[in-house]
Amino acid sequence: MGSGNIRVVSIRCRAEDGSLNHIEGETLEEHFYRLNKVREVFLSNFRTMDLTDWRKPRVLEQYDVTPEWVVYHLIEHESHHRGQIFQLLKKLRNE
Repeated sequence: MGSGNIRVVSIRCRAEDGSLNHIEGETLEEHFYRLNKVREVFLSNFRTMDLTDWRKPRVLEQYDVTPEWVVYHLIEHESHHRGQIFQLLKKLRNE
């Protein structure tokens, strides 16, 4: 899928009711490709920031947010999912 034909960030992640959309019909390779492309964009944007820009609020429709908070939130979110994965693995091993 390295050809660039895959949608990278144009997928709506939430349904109208606020629930997360389930993405079907794509291979694991396609999901990993998208993850890597998003990571590339993320890193290229954040690597160029100085401390002032890092802490400068971005005004969004529903709230203001700083890049610093976004990264903190992503780390916190991922660590929560990691904990969930380890709980599931422990449960599977005990069954």
